[in-house]
Amino acid sequence: MVTLSKVLVFVQLMERNLAAFTAQQYEVDEITVFVATLKEQLRLRFHDLEKNALYADSTILDPRFKKKGFRTEDSFLKASELLKRRICEVKLPQVQQEENISATAAPSLGSATFTTSSTEPQNAQVASIWDEFDKKMAMIIRPENNTAAAIREYDHYMREPYLPRKDDPLKWWHKKKEIYPRVYQYMLKRLEMQATSVSCERVFSSAVLFSSLLCLDGGGIRGLVLVQILINLEAAIGRPIIHCFDWVAGTSTGGILALALASGKTLRECQRLYFRMKEYAFVGMRPYPSEALETILKDCLGTETVMADLKHPKLMILAVLADRKPVDLHLFRNYQSAQDILDAHNKTSNRSGPEAGDSIGLAPPPPPSEQLVWQAARATGAAPSYFTASGRYLDGGLMGNNPTLDALTELAEMRLALRATGQAEEARLTELRLVVSAGTGLNPLSKVNDYDVFKPESVWGMAKLAWGLTSIGKLLVDQATQADGRVVERARAWCSTLGVPYYRFCPPLSKDVAMDERNDEVLVRMLWETHAYMRQHRDRVNELAAILREELMQI
Repeated sequence: MVTLSKVLVFVQLMERNLAAFTAQQYEVDEITVFVATLKEQLRLRFHDLEKNALYADSTILDPRFKKKGFRTEDSFLKASELLKRRICEVKLPQVQQEENISATAAPSLGSATFTTSSTEPQNAQVASIWDEFDKKMAMIIRPENNTAAAIREYDHYMREPYLPRKDDPLKWWHKKKEIYPRVYQYMLKRLEMQATSVSCERVFSSAVLFSSLLCLDGGGIRGLVLVQILINLEAAIGRPIIHCFDWVAGTSTGGILALALASGKTLRECQRLYFRMKEYAFVGMRPYPSEALETILKDCLGTETVMADLKHPKLMILAVLADRKPVDLHLFRNYQSAQDILDAHNKTSNRSGPEAGDSIGLAPPPPPSEQLVWQAARATGAAPSYFTASGRYLDGGLMGNNPTLDALTELAEMRLALRATGQAEEARLTELRLVVSAGTGLNPLSKVNDYDVFKPESVWGMAKLAWGLTSIGKLLVDQATQADGRVVERARAWCSTLGVPYYRFCPPLSKDVAMDERNDEVLVRMLWETHAYMRQHRDRVNELAAILREELMQI
């Protein structure tokens, strides 16, 4: 965002002015103390800011500042190299690539241009004596590959003259987008956001009035993937992962992990919890007996602990209320829901929300002060055909296996309720600065042969019908429990409209791993593939870690 790109430069100016003030002698001690305090706070909050990818990228991509926003040449070179790598990953649509071939060969990029005469034949079927020459020139003009083109664009952008400080950098970029298409596309992620967004205001806010959200997908034993992702993030941040987020949403295995972390368990303890569930809960034929799973959850989460006892972070654990038609999504919370806030303000006792079920004689779900934590864990993981229902609840993955969109909706409703009841400061705590989503791994793509349902006319037709019904059933289950694909794109788009950075981590798996997989060799391979994936994306991991560390510094 444009305001964000000014921060590094502004901090340097503040430091220089404070240094000048410090060198002076003041008769009033309060002024000396004030200057010293301001200087120290500036150091604590912003001394490491150049390592933050959001600030560094925004500054470099602002044609008014570029390298001028960095204290040292070395810090600029490090940030510039990381930015260049990220720009190299930008993929242009094929049509746009073809349209920009002439732009990448324009004189401004130091390349020769070549145009054919308008008097030459335009019919592609007509041979020309110029054909061989044209092919050779096209090979010279056309970028060798996307990486080479991106590096060339970036290097030429850096050689562009500086823009006057009062000029609009977005207008400058709009004029140059055909010359630097890849840099322009990446710039949109950093500069083209509202300069008055809350995120910018929070940088200099004295109060910590912003929040971060962690979302954990469902996936059975593949919750080990979630644990490994968080272990890598925690190592990069240097702090317990649960201390880094204000809101955590989880579905099924992700909900169990969220509850365990909020209950004080470490990630290694959670890892052991999953291996224990694998050994004792997935025993016998499906659906598995629930007694072993319930015993493990009670040992881990306590038999008497209620949701209200978990103070930090705020939790949203997804489950499905299956005692009604149509079924409804339910969130186990450790805080007041939007409906409860409105009821308390209006002094109404009758719940009128969709979960209440008053009109058909169904009691509302218990409040956080009465809801046992282990029962919430059991409910969110009550996957049909794997375990029996938990009272009125089924697995939350049936409606929101990736809980990101449901969490964003919950926060939007909370914000409206708090503002409507005059709680403006509390409402700001529902405004996000960061969203992190973790998946349980992408199973490899496989071909489906029988997916049609028809009236059979022979024995062979009966067999094909049976296979088709089985395939359709699997497709419907996959669709209902989908955690990637369009679900992720919708979440990314929502966050983009809010101006909130969105990080998604979900490693591709070499083999299909079942939700109740018990083979240690398969699970260990899955963990190694997850670790390798996080290492491969370490630049993005370190970028996220820098944002979270900066957020923790302001607490």
